[in-house]
Amino acid sequence: MDSAADTELNACVSLGALTGTDPKVLSPQVDEAMYQGLSASPCKILLSSQHGEHQELLLPDGNAGLGLTGTRCYMNLESVVPALANLLKPAGLPAFTVDRVNAYVSQPGTGSPTHFDTRTVVIVQLVGRKLWMVSKSPAISNPHRNCVADPARNWVDYDGTRLTVPDDFIFVLLKPGDWLLIRKAAWHATYSSAGSISATLAAPAEVD
Repeated sequence: MDSAADTELNACVSLGALTGTDPKVLSPQVDEAMYQGLSASPCKILLSSQHGEHQELLLPDGNAGLGLTGTRCYMNLESVVPALANLLKPAGLPAFTVDRVNAYVSQPGTGSPTHFDTRTVVIVQLVGRKLWMVSKSPAISNPHRNCVADPARNWVDYDGTRLTVPDDFIFVLLKPGDWLLIRKAAWHATYSSAGSISATLAAPAEVD
């Protein structure tokens, strides 16, 4: 890892986000469990309109969404393969309860818009590389719903509260075997230039 990446990771850790590497998540056992989960889980595709607005389209069973360019989100893999959460949970991660496992398959040149979630999550990179942009502090203390930033302005109306979308993010490039913990309500966005497969391990909503 080069010095610039070291600086970014150290800054990320100092801000309360944790990151590391665990090669065991790249095992054939994980590959097989992921294949089983992906083949039997519901999927939605994350799209951007021609005006840059975020859209999510739930794909019918058996529909791969051919011709649609975006990131596919396969949901609740833990309900198909219960062992997957433990297989993917990185060594060195502090005590962390996982009750949901999603997988994200990003086509080259795609990612997710700037947003925050109601759950603290751990991202485990499995294939390819993905660039993460993470805010230095949470947008709100107790988020009750996810929120996507409006690309046309630097603030959002969150149920009557005006939240500013920051412009000072930490950038972290995840490679196969790397993991990143993102606290709930922390703004983040992603981009993969050559394509990516990653898993997201989510803690229960009431856990900080």
